[in-house]
Amino acid sequence: MDKGSVNSFKVKGVAKDLCFFNRKKEIKALLDHAAGGQHTLLLAPRRFGKSSLLRKVAALASRQGCIKEMFYDKKRAFYQSAIRMDLGFAPVDEAGSYLLSMFDTEDNKVAASLCAELAQMTKGHPYYVQLAGYCLWELYRAAGDWKKVSAQDVFLMIYDLERTTFENSISLLTPQQRQVYRAIASDPGKQLTSRGFLVSHALPGHSSVRKAVAKLEASGFVLKGGGGYYSADPVLGTWWASAVG
Repeated sequence: MDKGSVNSFKVKGVAKDLCFFNRKKEIKALLDHAAGGQHTLLLAPRRFGKSSLLRKVAALASRQGCIKEMFYDKKRAFYQSAIRMDLGFAPVDEAGSYLLSMFDTEDNKVAASLCAELAQMTKGHPYYVQLAGYCLWELYRAAGDWKKVSAQDVFLMIYDLERTTFENSISLLTPQQRQVYRAIASDPGKQLTSRGFLVSHALPGHSSVRKAVAKLEASGFVLKGGGGYYSADPVLGTWWASAVG
């Protein structure tokens, strides 16, 4: 990387050109659906790159909660009128390769290891891959040496940049929902109503936990997969799991 060059990672707005990565399978599917005259319902939590993806295929998007009602409520006009497509995390290995390619230092083992670690820490979340790249760029430009930059440095910078957003997000939850969200973020994929899980996280009874989880899922804080729940926003989850209070 040329230390005097401009930081080319896209943190705000629509990612395009070199900043857009992955989603080859989704792009093909969307184009195939369009060619066949099929409507497609694209679902994903916020910041998963729906707008950036749909820009590639010249389509429109909307918030997941509203769009679900339009297509899955029997009383709404578009009920069951589209093919559902859930947009998930990008593969971690592809995210790591993308980060490294943006620095033009593929032969640098320290940089490669760092990019792979950041990709793993972001879980391949499109927004945070871009933000991690942005922060890494700034830190490396200031240090001038890959050995002087760590993944922890990058994440501390991310936390500083996102703190207000994170605090505002958590403020929307009730105390009980915050407690359950912290448990899920700290211990993803577990059986939430098992006695061991409830006791280890000092959670209330089964009924209260189920209600909290239902609200967290409906509001986009958690996703269900692999037999359990996990934070839809991996960096917010990590921050909240380690936060005091």
